[in-house]
Amino acid sequence: MEIHAALQALVEDGERTEMSFPSSFDNTQRRYIHSMAQKYGLFSKSSGKKGAGRFIHVAKVKKNAAMEEVSLRLPATALNASTVEWFPPVVREYMDRYPAPIMEEVVDPWSAKDLSPLASVPKKHQGRGRSSLFKPLRSQSKGTGVKVVRTPPVEATKLPVYGYREQILELVERNQIVVLSGDTGCGKSTQIPQFLLDDALAKGREEETRIICTQPRRISAISLAERVSRERVGQDPKEVGHAIRFDSSFDAKKSKLIFCTTGTLLKWLNNDPLARGFSHIILDEVHERDQFTDFLLILIKTSILKQRPDLKVILMSATIQVEKFSQYFQPDFPAPVLQMVGGTNFPVTTLFLEDVLALLESDRSSPLPIMDNSRVGRIGGGSSSQVATASVNSGLECPLCGGANFADEEAFGMHVATCFGEPSEDFEMSSVPEPEVAAPAVPVAAMGDVLQATLNEIRDDAKEGMLSSYMAQQDALRQDQAVDYDLLLQLLFLINRTFPLDKDGKGAILVFLPGWEEISFMERTLLNSPTTAATYEIALLHSRLSAQEQRRAFMIPPHGKRKLVLATNIAETSLTIEDVVFVVDCGKSKQTHALAATSSSSFVMGLQTTWVARANCVQRTGRAGRVRAGICFRLFSKSRYESSMKQFMLPELLTTPLEELLLQIKLLQFEKKLHIRDAKEFLLEAMDAPSETSIDASLQRLGDMRALADTGRDHQALTLLGWHLGHICTGGVSVQMAKLLLWGHTFGCFDAIVQTTCTLSGYRDPFISFLGMSPEEQRQVDASKKAFTRNGSPPNLILQSDHFVLWKAFEAYLDARARASFKAKDAFCARNKLHRQTLDQLVSIYKQLQQDMDTMGLSPETQLVATPVARMPATVESVAPYLMALSIGMYPNALFTRSGGVSRNWTSKEKVKVKMDGTSMAAWQGANSQKHKRKNGSDRDEVGPPDEWLVYHEMMQSERTRLAKYGTKLPSPLLQALLMGSVETQVIEKYDVEMDDGYALSKWLLVLDDWIVYELDSADEARWLALLRQRLHATFIRHLERLHANTQHSGGTRMLSEVDVQLRQHDAELLHVLVSWVSLDLRRSARYSA
Repeated sequence: MEIHAALQALVEDGERTEMSFPSSFDNTQRRYIHSMAQKYGLFSKSSGKKGAGRFIHVAKVKKNAAMEEVSLRLPATALNASTVEWFPPVVREYMDRYPAPIMEEVVDPWSAKDLSPLASVPKKHQGRGRSSLFKPLRSQSKGTGVKVVRTPPVEATKLPVYGYREQILELVERNQIVVLSGDTGCGKSTQIPQFLLDDALAKGREEETRIICTQPRRISAISLAERVSRERVGQDPKEVGHAIRFDSSFDAKKSKLIFCTTGTLLKWLNNDPLARGFSHIILDEVHERDQFTDFLLILIKTSILKQRPDLKVILMSATIQVEKFSQYFQPDFPAPVLQMVGGTNFPVTTLFLEDVLALLESDRSSPLPIMDNSRVGRIGGGSSSQVATASVNSGLECPLCGGANFADEEAFGMHVATCFGEPSEDFEMSSVPEPEVAAPAVPVAAMGDVLQATLNEIRDDAKEGMLSSYMAQQDALRQDQAVDYDLLLQLLFLINRTFPLDKDGKGAILVFLPGWEEISFMERTLLNSPTTAATYEIALLHSRLSAQEQRRAFMIPPHGKRKLVLATNIAETSLTIEDVVFVVDCGKSKQTHALAATSSSSFVMGLQTTWVARANCVQRTGRAGRVRAGICFRLFSKSRYESSMKQFMLPELLTTPLEELLLQIKLLQFEKKLHIRDAKEFLLEAMDAPSETSIDASLQRLGDMRALADTGRDHQALTLLGWHLGHICTGGVSVQMAKLLLWGHTFGCFDAIVQTTCTLSGYRDPFISFLGMSPEEQRQVDASKKAFTRNGSPPNLILQSDHFVLWKAFEAYLDARARASFKAKDAFCARNKLHRQTLDQLVSIYKQLQQDMDTMGLSPETQLVATPVARMPATVESVAPYLMALSIGMYPNALFTRSGGVSRNWTSKEKVKVKMDGTSMAAWQGANSQKHKRKNGSDRDEVGPPDEWLVYHEMMQSERTRLAKYGTKLPSPLLQALLMGSVETQVIEKYDVEMDDGYALSKWLLVLDDWIVYELDSADEARWLALLRQRLHATFIRHLERLHANTQHSGGTRMLSEVDVQLRQHDAELLHVLVSWVSLDLRRSARYSA
């Protein structure tokens, strides 16, 4: 625990870069430290003599044995006529028309363009001129409108929060900001917004009122809006609405209460920075502390409230740190606190892991009594004969321990995977018993008491013994942070047998799992067993699912089937699934955190399955007992809950990349929409501010990307590139993908890049994929990917690119969607192993992104060049611009392999071994692979220059492996030499290479980012290569300037000067020349492969 805490502290501390562990640890502890360091994306190295002088050093950057930073510069790769298509005629003709300056002191007119601070752009070009969606409300008056008094439904008046109605209204009336805390189920989310709305209507302030209630998740916003609308039946149907990405239902004029995600509100505030279109802003479930909520809190505190004294802000949660939030706004804004007592209307019995183990063991020897659904407090009606038992005798017997009575092959397989060969009469986790004698019926109202009475009959030392035995097995298998599916299946069986359904199907089970992989694996396990498939109606809740797919969790299951909802923490808050009686809490969640240590590091996100905080457990328990008595089964011990779990999860602002937020702040600062003097100071105003080191590193990364100026008086001021990136990011696109979009527009393959960006938007992979796929199922998916690649690639050049496959699959679906029936679309997806619901969601993303880009003047019609990105048949000329956009747009997300290596590992800039995701096209040894084994048979890849490169979408650090996802192998060295790296290059003085005949040859080195090195035969070639790179970047900047000027220009097409015409002609010709050059080298690669 201490080692884990120390490493966690190093990761979270932006000020420290390294630490050391003392020499007192033994070898086992040392190995554990090295393993844990790798898990956190850290570098560990032992140094010193054995014994008392042997220390373990852990750092955020790679170091050698002397604890000195390792040089990142690679051995030089030769660029000449024998390795690439070298300066072909089309390039030399360009060089003759646009020669290089004779003297180095002379400025090259075609590359004399830099990204200066945007503040230097004429004032008339500043601002975007977008109008706000909501018109500013009338100022508060004494109420001159029609006064409407609404009578709330009787059910609402019974909720605990209703007793606080007048107190809440009085606090809101007298203060700008109020902090409200109430137990889960008290009615906060549904009733408090209605209190405010009904009060405004009763006072005749309808025209002065528009209430925005934010939710951390889409499904919460939708379900709350629908629930409140049902309660307000008889009112204007447009009075209540919701707004989430790709699914909005509200009227900008008539809607008075809108539930939305925090991100949606921030997007509205981009055009209405003082929130003049709103009278009240309610931040619900504010305890979750996602980055958007913290950003919004800073805006409210530092800018909005100071200029909007009439605006009311209400912060709400069941587990909020009330004093912390209240003190955050003081002394400028008094923030009174109201803590409401009383929550869930029905009792919830909470059981821990030791109780679950004891119940399962007790049920094996003496089955628990079946709950009687025909008596008071019932779940429904019916009898035990209606139970769909999950136990069948499969005839399977474990060869290790002799255990039998497995429900099916899946349960048997999971048992064998974890069996130690212990006697079957010991505590056995995998056998599912078949009850022999029916137990007497018991009222459901007393089900918690019955379970507790059963537990009371088991001695504490026996329960402790079972818990210790179980934990020892989990520790031995290193499964402490994994999900025990075997235990979960047994518990589901116990619930289903002991608490049978009635004819109305009441008694749903909600299971909290860490992430999508665990959800999909559990779903497949249950559906693959005929017995459990007939027992459960399974619904999923995950952010990857569309709103339509998530709605299944709220539907009534078919007769005779029990609803089973498999969910992540998306279901923790503001959701009431009315028939949920049982909650199973695995106590875990998938958490990501940034691991980039310095501004020059490859950005890596750590992905871990971690224990949730106690606040999360409270919220999860509250999902039961909302409409009837419930039980929460916690699959972790009471000791862990009380002593190991944190009270609250770490705020997302401390664990997430800051680039997008900083761009938004810079954009607000530049457009003078709010009084923001400095972006760094603004972020340091957060309730739990990120470290200055992490902010500086993010600012530096934006500077390296040239989104911020890095010289002169306006240091770190927004550039034109930064302006474009910032506005694209407001639509939910990452900085890296925004950069890719701009380069795609420059190279003339914009629509292809837009479609690729949509498929990488953070939604699900459109190809079918799930944990536990059989080899045959994976082979079929791989075959489909290869088919899309083969059909879309030029002759003899089979691209190994996930980006290309995703684009071609999405493009094919758009074609099928346009001309085929619903049934034909389903058949197309089934044939190509694609997920139709995912593709439909991606289509929505595509349409929205097209609309956002068009607003910025980015469309196929405004491209500088119109490169034919043909569909059929593909040519190297149509593929080259796409690869070029990926190469320059995805950098610095690049990996390489060294010459002579045969391993599947790639290497990052920091010299860290990286594996490609096993399903990636780039992980396959394709036809274009140039890797060869050494003559001496060694498979080491420690020396020699890189001979293969790829660009990737994202890199994740899992428990033991650094994994890159969605890669594209670059089949031409020109894609690196011409495009990768910053515009600044080093052309190093010549050096002599001694030849066998005694002659010396002069060589020149071109160094990119002090990392990638190329060896050229002459200074002229090296300088021309550097000059072409400079001219390309200048072309890119001028293209952005034209786009920006056209979007700001009103009154038709902007007149171009003669110089502008010449520059535009040059820029189009340069792009044509570079695309032609890369195309020629791709043809060369195709001939080599063939």
